[in-house]
Amino acid sequence: MTAPIDRAAVLDFIRRDAAAGRLAAWGRSTVIDENTGVPSFDEPLFAELHAAAGIDADFPVGNAGLLHVYGYWFSHVMTPYGLKRERWQDGKLAAALGLPADAFHLHDRGATTPLERVMNATLPLLSDAPEGALVAEAPLDAAADALALAQTQLPMKPAADRPASRTSLDPRTPLAPLDPTPIPAPTLDAGLTPAPDAGPNLARRSRVVCLPAHDGHPAVLVYGVEGVGTQLTMQLVTVFPFQGDPSGVIADFARAPRYRWNAMP
Repeated sequence: MTAPIDRAAVLDFIRRDAAAGRLAAWGRSTVIDENTGVPSFDEPLFAELHAAAGIDADFPVGNAGLLHVYGYWFSHVMTPYGLKRERWQDGKLAAALGLPADAFHLHDRGATTPLERVMNATLPLLSDAPEGALVAEAPLDAAADALALAQTQLPMKPAADRPASRTSLDPRTPLAPLDPTPIPAPTLDAGLTPAPDAGPNLARRSRVVCLPAHDGHPAVLVYGVEGVGTQLTMQLVTVFPFQGDPSGVIADFARAPRYRWNAMP
């Protein structure tokens, strides 16, 4: 049985993160999961997390760091891939990133917060992916903004009534084979120069970095979206482990630009 989560300690971590300015490194996310169609946790908790951070946010869209790193620990909503907290709790993600299995647990290791440790391990990957990583970027225009907002605000069908997302990653099931249709070569452009054919409606760019599985560890996906008014800085949205060939994720990401993995404009 899982030990109760120390809510007061979590709120203290958040206050420390806010005071240090770390939450500005995270983009926006919806608490409504794209696979279940329901909030991963309730509005009172959403409000409490953002109040501790001094962030004004309207449910269900808020700071991705607060929702993913802290809020998911409180989620009891079962997704097709297990509970949201498992990415932090079971140690597989941390180990795949070369860290102790409990690196992302809710403790005060070395006077650092959980969110700080997640950032230190993943944010650099968005701008300086290691050798062997697969990287792709995709533009997000005004139409992508409108679609993401509409999907969050409209009533969602029960998960059983919706077709499975072709980009959803099941940690237990290998990804589909790579579509042979040619796609532009993925690029890692630290300056995030807009593509020449992106058009005048380009609002921002998104980037995914996939670290292949190694030494018995799962593959790791890190996803970010370019922040507004941040001098083209990539902001973290999510990170999680998965099984399978990352090339399928990279191909689909480049072929169908849109907000992914619960990110929001």
